[in-house]
Amino acid sequence: MTVAAPDTRLCREAADLVREASPEYLFNHCLRSWHFAALLAERHGIAHDAEVLYLGTIMHDIGLVHGLREPIRFEVTGANHAREELTARGLDQPRAEIVWDLIALHTSVGIAEHKGPEVALAHMGISVDVVGRWVEHVPAAELDAILELAPRAGFDEDFVDVFHANPVGAR
Repeated sequence: MTVAAPDTRLCREAADLVREASPEYLFNHCLRSWHFAALLAERHGIAHDAEVLYLGTIMHDIGLVHGLREPIRFEVTGANHAREELTARGLDQPRAEIVWDLIALHTSVGIAEHKGPEVALAHMGISVDVVGRWVEHVPAAELDAILELAPRAGFDEDFVDVFHANPVGAR
């Protein structure tokens, strides 16, 4: 059985923001990534701030959305945008900084998994979805349930295109 998202105003607003700004395949990727991260936390008994994990993971690719592109890495663009949105909506600064770290470091293999539980878990969940790393820790029934809830919907083809369209990519 999949893990339920934190039922907070901020989580609902963040999901709505990403859903409205993103193509379906990108929103679904963010949602799958969070589910994988939450399952890994549950499976391995990793204490974490569930709201921060959700907020950062659901918003981790917001820097790839058209209109937010800047001549800096998409991870930093997204981290800045998420921190600004979330603090304006009431998230306290220390937790917003964890969201910033989570988003800015989500592609940083060998670094993110050592930053703190929320950053590490998000990186792991995103990695499950993008490259299959750590997928062996996700039971087959859970994998199927997550894919049914948030289908890949062309993610494999479309993500490469949007990623390469970013002016600086993930250098």
